[in-house]
Amino acid sequence: MFQDRPDDIADLAEAERVSDPARVYDDVDSLPEWWRSLVHEFAEHDLRPYRPSRLADDGIVYEVVRDLEERYDVQVTIKSTNPAGPDDEWKVTVDGTTAALTTHERKAEGYTQYGLTTEEFVDAVSAVASETS
Repeated sequence: MFQDRPDDIADLAEAERVSDPARVYDDVDSLPEWWRSLVHEFAEHDLRPYRPSRLADDGIVYEVVRDLEERYDVQVTIKSTNPAGPDDEWKVTVDGTTAALTTHERKAEGYTQYGLTTEEFVDAVSAVASETS
């Protein structure tokens, strides 16, 4: 079934689930609106429970990016440096200018984790955003 997928993706697909999907969101109402919306969207498509991308220190990427975009009036993106090949290296951009390079790992728990801490991410984005504004 997974012959055409990279080994790490095949391993994730066959990994034992770390938590009971039925219990992951026992209290969905306590989550922020953006998170609740994604939980419902994933459930509608019968996907594993949604878990947001995280930074190395477990900071939630969506919230860190949102706060930085509001503070500096910029667009922050994280994308692969080589979309057609192995995705070992990802870049953080601010309005198209590279602010930092990082690693990217898909965790068996079902979320993506980047190799920068929240402080490193904020510092890199802030430095570029300050120069361009």
